[in-house]
Amino acid sequence: MHQLIFEDFQELGTWSASDGAPPYLMAVAENALHRQDVIEFLAGNTPTPILLRYCLPLDRIEKIAVDSLENGDRSTVVAREEI
Repeated sequence: MHQLIFEDFQELGTWSASDGAPPYLMAVAENALHRQDVIEFLAGNTPTPILLRYCLPLDRIEKIAVDSLENGDRSTVVAREEI
C-alpha cells in the first residue's frame, strides 16, 4: 500500500503488485458515492488532480495499514476501485 498525505490529514490508499503490473486499486471513502470534487497534489513536481472520493482520514488509513499487516494481504476494511 502506498500513501500520499494531504493537508487536513487526508490520505490516499493505493495498491499495486510489487512488479508494478495492473490492477491498480484505490481505497474509496465511505461517503464517496457520487463525490466528484478534486484536490491537487504534487507528483513529480506536477500538480495532479485526484477525486476527493479517494481521500480518507489519517486514522482510516492507519486502520487499513494495520489490517493489511495483520492479515498479510490487502485490507478488507475498505472498499477499493480499480483505476
